[in-house]
Amino acid sequence: LDKDVAATLVADLVRSGINIKRGAQVKSFDTLGVKKDKTPQESLQNRTPIKLTLEARGGGELPAGYGDKEVLCDAYLAAVGRQPNT
Repeated sequence: LDKDVAATLVADLVRSGINIKRGAQVKSFDTLGVKKDKTPQESLQNRTPIKLTLEARGGGELPAGYGDKEVLCDAYLAAVGRQPNT
């Protein structure tokens, strides 16, 4: 059931214009043009792009022909897996 839900969600996101990079993870990010003296509220009101630098899942270089190794975005959502503590 989870794979069916995930496939439907990915299809909807792609149709909405969201670019999903598979087999990659974020190596680093930089908030372009954000001044350090701004409050969090000021930063949210004047949203600036985020530059993500990608690497292969598990670390290392992305394969040749993968595409852009840097991505500009408005928002970045990271999901972290969990394991039961049993």
